Amino acid sequence: MRDLLGYFLIAQAIITGIIAYSIQQLSDSIKASASYIATKDGQLSWGTDFGIPTVSLFLLIAVAGLGIFLIVMKK
Repeated sequence: MRDLLGYFLIAQAIITGIIAYSIQQLSDSIKASASYIATKDGQLSWGTDFGIPTVSLFLLIAVAGLGIFLIVMKK
């Protein structure tokens, strides 16, 4: 049962990472198209990124690590 939970956690972390990356790329393309429409040359300062993808990446690595721990430490 611990093996199954470990595999599930790893799969969940991978799928969530793919979804988060896709949403980040989509938002970047929306920002780029909006800046092109607003300025006609594509240059517009949008501020800084708050680092949410970085935090999400570390949390997903922690979840995948927990899944690996559950698989390796079976009794």
